[in-house]
Formats: sequence, structure tokens, C-alpha cells
Amino acid sequence: MTWTVSYDEAGKTVVVKTKGVFDRESMATMRKDIIDAIKEYGARRCLLDHREVTSVKVNTTDIYEMPRAYSESGVPRTLRIAVVVQEPGMEKVKFFETTSRNVGFQVSTFTDVEAANVWLRNEA
Repeated sequence: MTWTVSYDEAGKTVVVKTKGVFDRESMATMRKDIIDAIKEYGARRCLLDHREVTSVKVNTTDIYEMPRAYSESGVPRTLRIAVVVQEPGMEKVKFFETTSRNVGFQVSTFTDVEAANVWLRNEA
């Protein structure tokens, strides 16, 4: 999988765009890049745009452990994370959303990037 990590200064948002096969090795490396960017910019929001992911090759345990990895890396639970995927990938992302929320992270899933951006800007 390939990805780009950028920062939207106006929205105080780390923006991640991915492409290809989402596998365990890529996930771990990408997660480090995301965490580094969140810390570097003091970001309050993160948009994970996975609409160009062609397949997901991670298991339930990998997904379950992702929020813990964020927590152990010092990512604040006040960070809002919007995950955008195509409809066929929604099941695994919904599981990530649930496990993240269960440990206090603010995560929501979308199939529309504009809806994700609206949610990110809404500080509820």
C-alpha cells in the first residue's frame, strides 16, 4: 500500500490518502507516520481517506489492537478521526470505529469525504 500524509493548516487536520492493498505491515508503518504528523502539528483532527484501497488483508485482532497502539503512542483521545472508505470496506472500518470508541477515541466512518469533513469540523 502507498500513502501520503499532509497537513491542512486551516482545518488543523492531518490528511492521509491511501492506495492499494491495506495489509498488516503497511498498517504499522503508516500508523507511525500518522502519529508523527499528529504530534508534529498538534493536530486536533485526522482524515483517513481509504477510498482507493483495493483490498484489506488484516484480521480482526489487528484491527482490535489499533486503538491501543494509538493510545500507547500518546495520541490524545480528543483527536477526532474520520475514516472514509468505499461501501464494500465498511464492515472492518465499523469494527475499528467501535473498538476505538470503546477506549475513548472519537472515530466515525463515512463513504463521503465531504460528510467526513463536516463531522470533523463539528466539535460536539
